[in-house]
Amino acid sequence: MEAITGPAFLAFAGAVLAGAFIQGTGGIGFAMFAAPVAALVKPELVPGPMLMLGGEVSLLVALRERASIDFRGAGFALAGRVPGSVVAGFGSGLMGTITSVGAPPIGIVMQNEAPARVRSTVGAFLFVGALVSVSVLAWAGRFGAREAGLGALMLLPMALGFRLSSAMVRRLDARIVRRVVRGVSTVSATVLIAQNL
Repeated sequence: MEAITGPAFLAFAGAVLAGAFIQGTGGIGFAMFAAPVAALVKPELVPGPMLMLGGEVSLLVALRERASIDFRGAGFALAGRVPGSVVAGFGSGLMGTITSVGAPPIGIVMQNEAPARVRSTVGAFLFVGALVSVSVLAWAGRFGAREAGLGALMLLPMALGFRLSSAMVRRLDARIVRRVVRGVSTVSATVLIAQNL
């Protein structure tokens, strides 16, 4: 397996750390922040390894705030992600599998909920959604040991970013979390539109 070395490794590690911090505090933002750097450093990092890392940080967020998970809401969104029957879930699943950025549609839907509920519910949704997306990629021959190894290189920076978010999360008020969700969603939509023009 080709390694990521030198400045490229540091750039990607920094993006993963920052993305995990943003996801851990606001509930979304890991892939939006880290995926563009990953694509520049080593295109093979997107979407598989990014989905793997995003799923892991999402699981950590969901477990940290598991008492606040809206299982009904997460289940409804997952019903859309898997078969494509609900618009926000379908859009998130499509965006997540193709680009490894699937949170903005769900983040917008939940933006007015309590911060812990947003983080935990979106985390649960993104974790299961990442499993679905990685499974689809594996079935299509686009995710295997090589991609898993590339993702594993970034487990430490991802864990550190999440740990830093855990120290900050209780200090943020709901307005700041809403702004993070809206800002990340806006930037995500703008980048996706620009890429397709």
